[in-house]
Amino acid sequence: MRNGRHPAIFSGIIYRFKRGQVSAYSANVQRFNCLSPADDWPASTVVGDVWICDDQGNIDPGLNVSPVPVPRSSIDIPIARFPGRKRVLTAQLDAGKWRV
Repeated sequence: MRNGRHPAIFSGIIYRFKRGQVSAYSANVQRFNCLSPADDWPASTVVGDVWICDDQGNIDPGLNVSPVPVPRSSIDIPIARFPGRKRVLTAQLDAGKWRV
């Protein structure tokens, strides 16, 4: 937090959960211990929707239909960006496939 404000959090970036924090939604928290926001979070966002994923950005198969709410306080440092073009994880289906 800088000057009493939280930094923005961006989609297309993979963040790790803070130590001791895990997704209450995932059955496999050992592998799926990261997240990627469904949309960019402005500094004012306290709870936002995220995709639970591994450190490579693979979405937890049990949670691939819809993002889940996570408090900002659970999010640690960014660890990766999706390679190449920005990959926006979204629940909108395009011809039966995820939009990339």
